[in-house]
Amino acid sequence: MDSPVITVTEGQIRGYRRKNLDEEEFYAFLGIPYAKPPVGDLRFKAPEPVEKWEHIKDATKDGPPSYQWDDIEKKVVGSEDCLHLCVYTKTKYGRQLNIGPKIEKPNDSAIITALPQDLVVKGHYNKVPLLFGFNSMEGILFGIYQQKELKKGLKPDYFNIDRYVHPHMEIGLNDPKRELIKEKIRKFYFTENTVETANYLMVTDCNYIAPVVGIAKLHAKTQPEPVYLYRMSLDAGLNFLKRSNSGFDHIPGVCHADDLGYLFQMPLESLNMHRGEKEIKAIRRFVKLWTNFAKHGNPTPKGNDFNLTWNPVNEEEVSYLDIGEELTIKSNPEPERLKLWKEIFQLSTYTQYYLQ
Repeated sequence: MDSPVITVTEGQIRGYRRKNLDEEEFYAFLGIPYAKPPVGDLRFKAPEPVEKWEHIKDATKDGPPSYQWDDIEKKVVGSEDCLHLCVYTKTKYGRQLNIGPKIEKPNDSAIITALPQDLVVKGHYNKVPLLFGFNSMEGILFGIYQQKELKKGLKPDYFNIDRYVHPHMEIGLNDPKRELIKEKIRKFYFTENTVETANYLMVTDCNYIAPVVGIAKLHAKTQPEPVYLYRMSLDAGLNFLKRSNSGFDHIPGVCHADDLGYLFQMPLESLNMHRGEKEIKAIRRFVKLWTNFAKHGNPTPKGNDFNLTWNPVNEEEVSYLDIGEELTIKSNPEPERLKLWKEIFQLSTYTQYYLQ
């Protein structure tokens, strides 16, 4: 059955068979509409049930993404008609799925009415097991942005230190604290590093590591469910953005989005990526950890294949899993760098709890 046809409430859909990394077959049904297109009179309204169809709907191609800005290509992509599902299954499921209704408190239009970090501090959120993570040199992404804009004759401003006085701190342009923060950043990053490395580290810490570690600690402090943290340090052939953009191989570390190459199938040749034994081993690890978490709320449940226990974050210790060529349990990532940002965040009443 190369082109399976199944029946859903609205009509019939045709999918197709694919193979995974282990050459195991599964069924894929792509671009299945689950609501009317939110266009025209339905724009910004609650979704309405999709109308039934009489023909067999082709479900062999992805539906379009929602309208969004593509930071890499520097253009708008997607469509308003984006309410589609993709379903992957090894079998044609025939019995009732274990799912119930979704109920929200009635209100006019607001969904989130405060900064997410403020809601976390107050414990006003759904308390479930959580998995957070960061890559070791996320800031390379901004070097990629800069490279593309320079080629277009633009003058990017990604590494202006003024950008890294965090906007949540609400420190004005003429506030003396602004110069104090900028001086702290200069001394810490630009004294012993090359300008290029200093820029990437500064962006990595301010935009990624400090916020991720900070929010993981806040969640661990305000909920009973486990909070897991990882750091990806594996720099190999499937590192998505670093491999697909030339000129960054000399920079040590893992770029933002580089982990996606180990979780999703991608066109290897067109993206200058390659897959050998090291990469296949990493794929299996990533997928197993992530699916364990989805199934059990714990990436390394009892009797796991890795012979290790990934301890959750707690108030005393930020335990994390370093995902390199091997899996290693460590604690308190980048302590000196996070100490700097804790000192900076302490300078504003709006951010003083960010890295407590």
